[in-house]
Amino acid sequence: MLLLKFASFFVLACFSQALTCPQGTISSFSSDTCWLLVKSSMDFVSAEQYCKSQGGHLASIHNGFDNMYLTGEPLSPQTQNCLQVQVNNGLWKSGDCFFGDPFVCNVPDTWTPSLSPSTVTQPGQSTTPASMASTSGMNLPTPPVSNTSKYQQAADYFTATLDTSQDPCNNFYEYVCGNNNPNIVNVGGMDLSQMEDFTDLDAGLTSSGTSDSLPVTLIKHAYTVCKTDMANWANITADGSIIDSLVTKFRNLTSLSFPIIDGSTPDSPNPTQLGNALGLLSGVYGIDTLVSFLIDTDWMNNQGPQPYRLYLDQPILTFSWTYYVGDTWNITLPLLKENVKGLFQAYAAIKNITVDETQLDSDVDLIVNFEFSLANNFSTDSITRWQSKRNYNPITTADFGKNISFFDVKSYFSQLTTFAPDVTAALTNDNYTFIVMEPGQLSKLQDAIKANQFLAQTILNYFYYRILDANAQYFPTTSFKDKSELMTLLKEKNVYRKPIFGKPSFAPKRKLPENVVMKDITPIQESCMSDFLDYFDMASTRVFVDQIYPTQNDKNDIKSHGKNVASGIILGMRSMIDGLSWMDDQTRQKAYEKLNNLIINIAFPDFVVDNSALEAYYNGITNFVNETSYVKILGFLNQFNIQKSLAFLINTKGADRTAFNGPAAIANAWYQPELNSITLPAGFLRNPIYDSGFPWSLVFGSIGIVSGHETTHGFDSSGTQWDATGNLNSWMDQSVQAAFDNMTACVISQYNNFCPLDSSKFTPNCINGQQTQGENVADNGGIHAAFRAYKTTVDFYGEDPRLPGPLMSKFTHDQIFFMSFGKILCMPVPDPQREYVQILTDPHSPGKYRVVGSLMNYPAFRNAFNCPVGDYYTPKDHCNVWVSSVGSK
Repeated sequence: MLLLKFASFFVLACFSQALTCPQGTISSFSSDTCWLLVKSSMDFVSAEQYCKSQGGHLASIHNGFDNMYLTGEPLSPQTQNCLQVQVNNGLWKSGDCFFGDPFVCNVPDTWTPSLSPSTVTQPGQSTTPASMASTSGMNLPTPPVSNTSKYQQAADYFTATLDTSQDPCNNFYEYVCGNNNPNIVNVGGMDLSQMEDFTDLDAGLTSSGTSDSLPVTLIKHAYTVCKTDMANWANITADGSIIDSLVTKFRNLTSLSFPIIDGSTPDSPNPTQLGNALGLLSGVYGIDTLVSFLIDTDWMNNQGPQPYRLYLDQPILTFSWTYYVGDTWNITLPLLKENVKGLFQAYAAIKNITVDETQLDSDVDLIVNFEFSLANNFSTDSITRWQSKRNYNPITTADFGKNISFFDVKSYFSQLTTFAPDVTAALTNDNYTFIVMEPGQLSKLQDAIKANQFLAQTILNYFYYRILDANAQYFPTTSFKDKSELMTLLKEKNVYRKPIFGKPSFAPKRKLPENVVMKDITPIQESCMSDFLDYFDMASTRVFVDQIYPTQNDKNDIKSHGKNVASGIILGMRSMIDGLSWMDDQTRQKAYEKLNNLIINIAFPDFVVDNSALEAYYNGITNFVNETSYVKILGFLNQFNIQKSLAFLINTKGADRTAFNGPAAIANAWYQPELNSITLPAGFLRNPIYDSGFPWSLVFGSIGIVSGHETTHGFDSSGTQWDATGNLNSWMDQSVQAAFDNMTACVISQYNNFCPLDSSKFTPNCINGQQTQGENVADNGGIHAAFRAYKTTVDFYGEDPRLPGPLMSKFTHDQIFFMSFGKILCMPVPDPQREYVQILTDPHSPGKYRVVGSLMNYPAFRNAFNCPVGDYYTPKDHCNVWVSSVGSK
């Protein structure tokens, strides 16, 4: 199947002109030149390739999207006028160049129709690339090689893991990453970038500055205290007083007993007590339990009078929901019991209390079964929740109280806003409108609690268990010597992270792989900096930016270069949409509007480098410059972040669509559907995956593909529910939606059949294609968009010299592009337990299968490496993701 949409060229009548052009071409009245026209369904890159195959070159760019990129003009269809040839008379014209007009080749008057578009070598054909063919006897120059320091860095990046004993057509991941070679230390490009991020952030945090702003002064002080306290952590936590104070505080504020410790048989908490307890847990302790909350834009109107909303949602458990359903529960059950029992025993030891073993086992069973019930009877699965509109159910505080009364919502709101008293009055007003995401599940939970389906002691013990679990780091270090390795792994992979605004999620702990050894950064330093990425994001961004971009020119350059790459990706995506046979023009126009309105955040938010603006952002933070306890400093930071998040609820100025909503010192990128924005932070735009001195193939094959991945999220099963300005407003009609669903169904089925684990030991043992579909579609769409952007750039600027070295100089840049993709996802051969945890919970497929699935679906890879059809990476049949096939050969 052909991947790109091609059509035959126009055969036009010749006109009586001075120059006699071959039949099938035309000549202009004003020029002694022969023109060959190609239908508009051909994209820019392929049109240029076709013109070259005819002995000529591309003379006219009819496509406004390409024109905007090549001329550097703003991304506005209304301003684009392109030079074109009129089909009826061969005269040049200037006009709207977005629809229906052909590309134009300038060809010699000796042209003969030896090649048609259908016979030009296309990505996927098993022919030897010209650059790989022997030049013996052809009188052709050899490809130039660059020996600059940047090119040498790029070459070293690849050779560090390259294993040429592997067959790239069947073992490409192993070929690039060296996973089958025990002598190769396999570290992926993203991890290498994060290692550099930590190194530079550490340098910035330990630098002296006499004119530092208050937030910078505070984060540098916090880093010093953190390193000191972490080195002395065993002594700091030895008596258990920290964890005991957290338990005592909750007990005093709620008047709720701790049955498993004090042996009480309590009555059920009344609605006010329950509302206070739930609000206190969420708003002060940061622990969502029977109900959860998040702050986000108003999904239906993010520029309206109440641009941010409070969303009340279903229960949050110890682990991600997937651990409690199906056969997975058989694995989770003993581990959860181990966790609950171990925490209660450790706390009893702190209190010097002997707990009856039989009663303890009984209470642990009740708590574990309670969580199982919360997951299976009072929570909705993630697949159903993928449809965001069903989760948007506005209600006033007064009406909610009439419908849900097992906890008092005003008491809940009062405790939730403990750190933001100016927000309390708004939320407790009877007319305040918030969003209930799962009203049916909440009603079911109310019925169960009112029917005394759960013992009061179970609910209360559960609250205290969640406090102990969330603060387990404050137990004496000798408390959990017997904790299983898998239990430790589950905790590392299930960190509940709630951003300032947006949807919270379970995500892995910010931690580099174990095989990454940083020469100058200790585990303590890494842990402290990881804390700051979560708790002190904008202050850490300022320190990081000052360190890696010391001059204003440096700051301007990264913004400009990053924006150019991202803009190229957008244009690549446009050309894909332009060629979709299953999308009608009305829907296509809406897709263009979404791309036109995409916000591109590059490197860092501008306000962080302005002292006054940064201090205004941190207005209200406690000045802890003299505090010597890191535990207390974390408490101050937690208080500020909760306060900052809740303050959105009284913002009436409209949502800020340019918000980064994340730190800069991180090797990652993200798409925010409720803002229709992509963010490429500074920690991502750096060596070894990006440098302005690197060849385009490496740049687009690494950060370009990731940028394309994030852009494609705007067009996955979730992204297509959101419109150009980030409001919940699906823009696909029924027939287009059906075709889109067929496309994603192919991807789901493909990834369902990737089974990395032994079925006799693990259930499930295969990737969940439904769970990972959004990320898989983004990977596939991203590589298409990036390759098109790369080829467009090369066609404009010319091909870069090859990388230096006897081995790397043999690789074409098309090959380097795909090798760059593999490199960013390199990782050590995973431990089966770790891979199992990822399969259960992660929306991403394991790194190897992200590479395998994407390249299987892209015949351009087959062409680059001259792979025969039918090899593992080059199957005959594959999924076409955001591209259309025009027929079979």
